[in-house]
Amino acid sequence: MVLDKALKLRDIAKYISESDFKKLPLDNLDFEILCGLDENAKISNTALAKSIGTSEATVRRRIQDLENKGVIKGYGAFIDYSFLNLCIKVFLLIKIADNSDKKTCMDKLADNLTNHKRVVSLYRVSGKYDLHCELLFSGLSEITDFLDNELDSGYIESKDVQVVISAYKVSQWSGV
Repeated sequence: MVLDKALKLRDIAKYISESDFKKLPLDNLDFEILCGLDENAKISNTALAKSIGTSEATVRRRIQDLENKGVIKGYGAFIDYSFLNLCIKVFLLIKIADNSDKKTCMDKLADNLTNHKRVVSLYRVSGKYDLHCELLFSGLSEITDFLDNELDSGYIESKDVQVVISAYKVSQWSGV
C-alpha cells in the first residue's frame, strides 16, 4: 500500500469553501493540528507545535479538546494487508428484497455484516443497490464460502460482487 497516494485531510480541505470552513466547529489552529496528526500521528506535540508556530502546551490542550469533542476518534497504524495475506479486496453491492418490512430486513443484514470479521466497511447507498460492503479476503475459496454461506439470502434480492484487480489510488483506511 502506498500511503503517500492516500487521501489526506489537506486534500479534502481543497473542496471546502472559505465560507463553509468558517461554519466548521474548529478554527485554523485546530485544523493545522489535525492536518499535522493526519500526516504523522506519531509526531510529538513539541514537533507539531514548532511546525505550526505555537506552543507545545497549546497543542497538547487543543488535542485533548479535539479528543473530548470526538473530532479525534483515536490513533492507529495503517497496515499493508498484503503482508497478512488479506490481499483480495471485494466490493459487494446488495439489493434488499422488496417486502413489507424492507428497512427491518436491511437493518438485520447490516447488523450481521457489520459483525463479520472480513467486512472493512458497510454503507447504505442510493441507486440500484441498498448496501455497499467492502471486504478483505485471503483467497478465492474464502470469497466463495462467504458468498455461499455467510449471507442471509432471505433478505437479498440481488448482489453484485466486484473483485479489485488493481488500484490507481488507495484508501489508507481500508488498505490494499
